[in-house]
Parts: sequence; structure tokens; C-alpha cells
Amino acid sequence: MKHTFVKFFFFLYATTWTIVSYAGGFTINDISARGQSMQAYTAVADDPSAVFYNPAGLTQIEGTELQGNLLYLSMDQIYKNSLTRSISHSYPTILAPTFFMSTDRFEKFNFGFGIYAPFARKADYEKNSAVYFFNQKSSIARTDFSAVVSFKLNQYVSLGFGPIASRLLAYTDILGFHEKGDGIGFTAQGGALVTLPKNLRIGLTIRGHEFIQLDGRGKLLNGMRDKFSAGVNFPAIYSLGISWLTLDKLLLSGNIEFEQWDTLKTLKRKYKNPIFQAIGTTILNSRNVFTYRVGARYNITPKNQVTAGITFITATVPSRYIAPALPDYNGTNSSFGFTHYYSDKIRADFAYIYIHGPDRKSKSPVFPGSYSVKGNVFILGINYKV
Repeated sequence: MKHTFVKFFFFLYATTWTIVSYAGGFTINDISARGQSMQAYTAVADDPSAVFYNPAGLTQIEGTELQGNLLYLSMDQIYKNSLTRSISHSYPTILAPTFFMSTDRFEKFNFGFGIYAPFARKADYEKNSAVYFFNQKSSIARTDFSAVVSFKLNQYVSLGFGPIASRLLAYTDILGFHEKGDGIGFTAQGGALVTLPKNLRIGLTIRGHEFIQLDGRGKLLNGMRDKFSAGVNFPAIYSLGISWLTLDKLLLSGNIEFEQWDTLKTLKRKYKNPIFQAIGTTILNSRNVFTYRVGARYNITPKNQVTAGITFITATVPSRYIAPALPDYNGTNSSFGFTHYYSDKIRADFAYIYIHGPDRKSKSPVFPGSYSVKGNVFILGINYKV
């Protein structure tokens, strides 16, 4: 009986473990209040957050500007186990700041710098029969440090590019197995902004694939410990956008994004201990996905603007592999924003985003049932012209 339980424990763990949530819903673009309130910002990118959305957009900014944003995210992730007929909730909250700066005080180019978190998530499900009374906790935060330069190729085309350094922190407590790790990685990004007649603009941004070597420790309930290393792949992301300024007051925008998740078929942890190594591979078979965004900005008065947008998100992980600690869903993000110019130097931005993911059926043999999610995001931003 004891041997049978041990085999069941390893099967259950190997079927559900992951150190990262690879879900379309957790690819965070909630970087700035102004940008996210429109959702589609690749062909707009007219403030320092262009460091993230499209580096080429920095050529639109005169002088030196600083921008800070504070994001608060609250979610309800719901798992309904069809086998035990019970429900478990996870109520993660995330509080995250971002910072951007831009300057044109160089002879032929603009310079920008940003600190932000493009991938972040957290889960802590209620320990009840839905999850067989085991812990289902996990968290991840990837923080990027980005420096970019941009310049005007001619009066129609601007280009921007630069390196990105990333720090990854991750933690899991799944089925009594604790793991904690961190790592550093590097990639690069580039962007282009094309200005056409009739107030049309086309934007293109490419953020490169990034491999991060994660190192950490694992611990079982019986006190056994071992070190591990794991290679974590983050996708290359391609974003194509278009914007149109009409009536001198209304700006319309649209984006289509392609996320190249197919580089992540398995997640392997390398342990020296054979017991730990036996459960050292998680199959994900992630697939490439498209995300669609549309947005608008309207100038009510010279000092006040309202913004709105909607995003359609596609799940990256097939339903046979999803589990409570690995939420992954199709869904929509709907946003509303407001901007007020206090003076020529100070601008305040506010954004609200509602996240909704309808029931998604799981084909996992261990965790059958359905998953859904709903959440709220609030972002406050301050932009200062030096």
C-alpha cells in the first residue's frame, strides 16, 4: 500500500507541476495606464512607455520625460473538479510599479530606459477536495530592464532597438513539494513606426525569444533536499499595429500579436537525487497563439482625454495539460481610461481593466473539470516633462 501511494504521489505531482504559468492570460501588457487603457498601442507609443510598446515611438517625444505607473491586480481563479464535484478558488493579488524615461538630448537619436514586468502571475488555491487537499501554490515574476535608442530614418520612418536584461523569480508548493529558484537572461527588441498620409501610422515591434537558466532548491515533506537547474523559454513576440487620427480628436488603433510559444514543449528540472529527477519533466506542448487588440482615444478638451479598448486572448497550453497550479484560458480584457494634463509638464493617467475568462474544460486525467477566471486591474500613472 505504501509503495502504491508513493507511485500515485509521483504521478500526481509529475502531471501538475510547473514553475511557470505559460498562459496567454498572464502575458502582461498592463505596463502603463495610458497604453493599457487603449490596449492597442504599438502604432501609438507617444510617451516614455514606448520603451516597451514600440521603441521607435520615442522619436515623437521632445525633451526629457519621466513616467511612473503603479498597477494593482486582483483575480478570482476558479477550478471546478468534475470528479469530486467540488470547487477551489485562488484569489491572487499583485502590486507592481513600472518606470520609464526618454530623452532627445543626444545629437541624432533618442534614448529610453524602462523597468517593468512583462510576465507575472500568482496562484494559491483553497486546500479542499477539489485539489485532493494538497497545496496548489505557485508564483512567478520576470522583471525586465530595457535600454533603447531610436532615430528617424527619414520623415516617414522611425526605428528603435535595444537590449533587455531579465531577472526571474519563481516559487511553487505543489503536492507537498517546495521549490524556489531564480535566474537571469538576456534578449533584445526592435521596433519601427511608419507615418503615412491622412494621419495613418503603422507600427511593428519584435521582442526576441529569451532563455533563462533557473537555479534553485527543492524540498520534500520528509525533509529531503536537492539543488536543481531548469531552462525556461519565454516566447518571441511580434506585434503589428495601425492607428488613425480622425476628426483631430479621435484616435483609433488596432493590434495583432503573435506569441511563439512552441519553443516550450517540455519543462525539465535537472536534479542529482534520482527520486527528485524521476519527476523532473513536465509536458506542456505549448502552441503558438494570436492576440487581437482594438482601442480608441478621444480628446474631450485640450486637457482631458478618455480611452477605451478590448483584447481577445488565446490560451497557449492544450486543455489536457492544464491544472489548478497552471491556469490557462481563453478570455477578454476590457479597459477604460482617463487622462488629465495638470500643466505642460505634468500628466496623470488612470486605467481600469476587467479580465474575463469563461469556463474552459480540462482533459487532465488527474484534474478533470473546468477553469474560469475574472479579475480587476487598476493602474495609476504620472508623466513628468523635465
